[in-house]
Amino acid sequence: MTWFKVDDHLWGHPKVDAVSEDELERLAAMGLWTLVGSHAADYLTDGVVARATVRRIAPQHGDRLAARLVEAGLWHEHEKGWVFHDWHDHQPSKAEVEDRRDEIRAKRAAAGRIGGQRSAELRRQANEQAIAQANAKQNEATAKQTASPVPSRPVPSRPGERSAPSPRASEPVPTLRESAPRLRLARPPEPIPDDFAATQETVDRCRMVGRPDPRPLVADFVAHHRSRGTLSVSWQDELFKWAGKQQRFDRQSAATGSGGPFPAPAPPLPPYRRTAPDDDED
Repeated sequence: MTWFKVDDHLWGHPKVDAVSEDELERLAAMGLWTLVGSHAADYLTDGVVARATVRRIAPQHGDRLAARLVEAGLWHEHEKGWVFHDWHDHQPSKAEVEDRRDEIRAKRAAAGRIGGQRSAELRRQANEQAIAQANAKQNEATAKQTASPVPSRPVPSRPGERSAPSPRASEPVPTLRESAPRLRLARPPEPIPDDFAATQETVDRCRMVGRPDPRPLVADFVAHHRSRGTLSVSWQDELFKWAGKQQRFDRQSAATGSGGPFPAPAPPLPPYRRTAPDDDED
């Protein structure tokens, strides 16, 4: 930010008295001089005053007041409008202001780099201290466990049998992964077999839900899931669910009187065939 400097002796300067004998006109001209001076300092015009600036600040009386400032010697005529008298004796030039700004930016950037390096160093020290404390606690716990191991309870033996010796501290203790039994992975899902048929166990389960014989549904069941490409781990369970759904559907149809069979399976989609481009096309 730049400042438009006003001398503290301006109030009694002879040029101010020479602006106009009329008090209001003199005050208006000096107000224009002050406002235009702040504009020139803000936009770094080196004291040059454009006519558009004067007409913007004082659209009605700007030209007349500027003429009074020229007559008093506070302004001079310029190709762009007017220029302040001895601007560089009292105000900094554009080059000086820009150099000062570059210097301030360089100092701030250097201070920012130093602060960033200092912050990184503090974070590194804090991380190293936290790691050291964690390692010390772990070493302390390991030392206590090695110095005083937990005694194992002896297993009473039958007469004539020798008890198994307790493991020594030097013997390796099996880890959890080594001692845990291996789990058998579940069978991956597979499409419905071509020779699928309801087992006697599935028939008995279907009788429990009110479906005495699910075997007549097998054809629709197989066609439905084969058309959809369904995968399952247990197709006997799927048939049991299918029979239960049809039982509920039959009850709803009987209650509403809608009737109708169980929804038919969707027709299978035709196989995708990639057609070759026509050789005759250009």
